[in-house]
Amino acid sequence: MELISTDFSIPVANHAGFKARIDAIQIAEDVGFKHVVINGTAGNNRVTRLAHSYLGIFHLKRKIQDADEGIVFAQYPFDANYFNRRFFLHAFARTKLLKVLLVHDLNSIRGLNKIKEQSEVDIFNQFDVVIAHTPEMVEFLRDAGVSAKLMTLKIFDYLIANQGQMEADEVPKKIFFAGNLKKSHFLDDLSMSQGIKLIAYGPAGPNQAFSENVDYQGVLPPDRIPSKLKKGWGLVWDGDSSQGLDNRLGNYLRIISPHKASLYLASGIPVIAPTNSAVGHFIQQNKVGITINNLSELDKKISKLNSEDWKLIEYNVGKWQSRLTEGLQLKSVLRDILEDLPNRQI
Repeated sequence: MELISTDFSIPVANHAGFKARIDAIQIAEDVGFKHVVINGTAGNNRVTRLAHSYLGIFHLKRKIQDADEGIVFAQYPFDANYFNRRFFLHAFARTKLLKVLLVHDLNSIRGLNKIKEQSEVDIFNQFDVVIAHTPEMVEFLRDAGVSAKLMTLKIFDYLIANQGQMEADEVPKKIFFAGNLKKSHFLDDLSMSQGIKLIAYGPAGPNQAFSENVDYQGVLPPDRIPSKLKKGWGLVWDGDSSQGLDNRLGNYLRIISPHKASLYLASGIPVIAPTNSAVGHFIQQNKVGITINNLSELDKKISKLNSEDWKLIEYNVGKWQSRLTEGLQLKSVLRDILEDLPNRQI
């Protein structure tokens, strides 16, 4: 039986933008998949890079079309140009392997690459199984017309060395925010009480001016950030407003599990997120943080927690820290797919 994972080559970057894809490759290998990389970055010019991509896709095509039984596992979005994406999808057309796709982002909803929602639906329907972030994303995709079997990750894994359990004697009032600060305009006019301190990490715009409540600490590689996130909370928020989810990015939080939530839990700190977001629902169900309607509620919500509340949050964070740093979310989904493979109707 063939178990193959594949992806286009992932560039080296001083941020966590590609970490979820890299982790997924490692987790799939731990389950027994062999990775086939399509190198679209080798060469000094466009023609050479295209040639390398075509050769890689052709090799993948032969490998998966010659196999009689097994799984081929890919990740979306495809980091390739239009022609390579078409050739890549064509490679999957006549394989007998079960085609599984892990979704990282819905570019049609994020407003990237001018891709239309129906185009993404058409791509997903070329696969047998699509792994979505959350139950909310599953519902969204089903309503949009995705007919493939939909499975739920719930939250992304985050593979790092054990950071140790956070142990704070009292409920902390320090808040961390890690991510792409260029699009996090709510930080520009953030107003919080004197007792709350927000520390931000990530790439910022050249002329971006943060509010006086924000302590900007620059950019760190993904393997160094967890060591900085100690005795505090991790904030999940997006959009232009600190008063609620607005614009396309804020509303996107209603269906996704942002990777920064996984970073925080893997680092051993609880999460703060919007009440009406998908990750907010996860926090409420698993008691790994608190949810808020707007950022002005932070001081009030944190101050209401007593020692028993805090001990329960710490305990649950420790459980999820172990799961995410061991890759158990994706491992569990892939193993379920493997167990069900003998029942597949071709």
